[in-house]
Amino acid sequence: MFGYDNVWWYGLTVFIIFIGLNVIVWALRNKPKTSYAIAWLIAAYLFIDKVAVYIKEQAIGNTMNFPVEFSTLSYFVYAILVLFVGKKGSQYGAFTAILAGLVYSVASWVSPGNFAGEEGMKYLLNSAVINHHLMYLGGMLLAANVRYYPFKKMWWQLPLGVGIFVAYSWVIHTCTPYTEVMGKPLIIRITDGDILLKLFAAEQITVWYKVVYYIFAISAVFAMMAIFYGLNYWQMKRRVKRGLPQDYYVGDWRIFTEVPAEWKRRKE
Repeated sequence: MFGYDNVWWYGLTVFIIFIGLNVIVWALRNKPKTSYAIAWLIAAYLFIDKVAVYIKEQAIGNTMNFPVEFSTLSYFVYAILVLFVGKKGSQYGAFTAILAGLVYSVASWVSPGNFAGEEGMKYLLNSAVINHHLMYLGGMLLAANVRYYPFKKMWWQLPLGVGIFVAYSWVIHTCTPYTEVMGKPLIIRITDGDILLKLFAAEQITVWYKVVYYIFAISAVFAMMAIFYGLNYWQMKRRVKRGLPQDYYVGDWRIFTEVPAEWKRRKE
C-alpha cells in the first residue's frame, strides 16, 4: 500500500484523511441534527459546484463533458436526493456517495502515482480529492448517524440504482461520440472487463479470467450493499437505546433553526 514511487506520501496523506473522516462520523454518532446539517451542507455545496462546472464546460464548447462516470453521477444523485427528495429517497444517494468516495480513496492509497504524479502536493488540493471525500463523509453521516433504511422495504433501491448508472453509461458509450472525444469511461472498462488488461499488463484476457472477475465484482458490490444495511441497522438500534431519534429528518433549511420534535417530546 502507498506504492513505491516518490509520491508514496500522497497515498499515506489520503489514508490519514480517510481515517479522520471516520473519526468525525464516530464523534457525531449521538448528534443526528449536527450530522444531518453537515450532510445537507455537503449536498448543497456539491450541487452548486457541479452545476456551475458543467454549465461552464458547455458554455466554452466542451459539449461532451457531462456526467458519465460513477463518481460524477454520484455527485448529482447524492446532492439531489438529499436536497430535494424525501427521507427514504436519500438511501441510494448515501450508498453511492460512500461507494464512490471509498473506491476513490482506496485507489489513492494503493496507487498514488496514478493520481498525484510529480505534482503530488498540488493534486492533493484538487477538487476531485476534496469532493470525493466530502461525498464519503456526507454518505456516512446519513447512513450511520441520521437515517434508518429498512432492508425489507427498500432493498430494491440499491441494485436498481447501480443498474441504472451502468445502463446510462453504456447508452452514452454506444449511442454518442462521448468515448471518441473523452476516452473510454472507467465504468465501461470495469463492466466490460477491459480493466483487466491494465491490471495484468496483458494484451488479451482469457474467458475464465473474465468469469472469475465478474463473479468477484458482482459479489463485491452486493457485499458493500450488505455492509451498508448492516451499519445502518446497527447504528439505528444504538440510537434507539440512547433515546435518540430512530430516523431524524427535517428536509430543508429549517435544519439550522428547528428543534427536532423527538427532542421536544423527550424533554417534556
